[in-house]
Amino acid sequence: MKLIRITWERTSFNKFMVETGELLKLTPEEEKELDSLRLQLEPYGDFLNLGEVPPDEMDELFKAKARRSELEDRSRERIVWAAKPEDEIESVVLVLQPEILPTYVENLPAEWIDKIFNSVIIQTFPTGKENDPISASKSQPLIPVPIELGDQIKTCLLEIEGTPAFKDATTYLDCVTIEEVEGVHGQPAGHFKVMPKKFLEKDWRPINDRLQDVFGQQFSWTSDGKKSHWKIWK
Repeated sequence: MKLIRITWERTSFNKFMVETGELLKLTPEEEKELDSLRLQLEPYGDFLNLGEVPPDEMDELFKAKARRSELEDRSRERIVWAAKPEDEIESVVLVLQPEILPTYVENLPAEWIDKIFNSVIIQTFPTGKENDPISASKSQPLIPVPIELGDQIKTCLLEIEGTPAFKDATTYLDCVTIEEVEGVHGQPAGHFKVMPKKFLEKDWRPINDRLQDVFGQQFSWTSDGKKSHWKIWK
């Protein structure tokens, strides 16, 4: 199980740290091995007179006891955390909504962050109790601002973990071009076309799976030789 957490200084919120964690426990094979060693060593108590053990069994006994001790130490589940280098993380955006998978993005471009927060309108009041931002937030619920479909596609491609094999690409967004396609007879655009910049080989599967997970029935793949592409319908 892979985990992630964000921590920051209580007195300085602009200093934060991203840590990755891993839950460590025995594999099913190691659990079977530990059970077997316990049964094997049950006749050899801690107070056994070693003089009673034949010399040819002594070495194997010590090895078995050492292995049992190692597995018993590791049998206690624990999480090991490691901090990511500070110069690798410039920003973190985390979106949580009920009944929707969490969205976690590292190093979202600054212009996108500005666009998100500049889209939020905060209403202020000139006099009275309403001047208190806490009271204002209670009396005026925030209206969520819809995110454009093109930006949703870009964000979900940036969220794919790992580095693509595509030459000079640092994210999976670098592997494709995204085009808004006009509807028939001048109608408003009906879908976005996500076109691979070249034959993607191993990079195709992560992109396809992520688009399918996020867009579901809005998603389709069209095979057409060098013009093969994904469609994300509005």
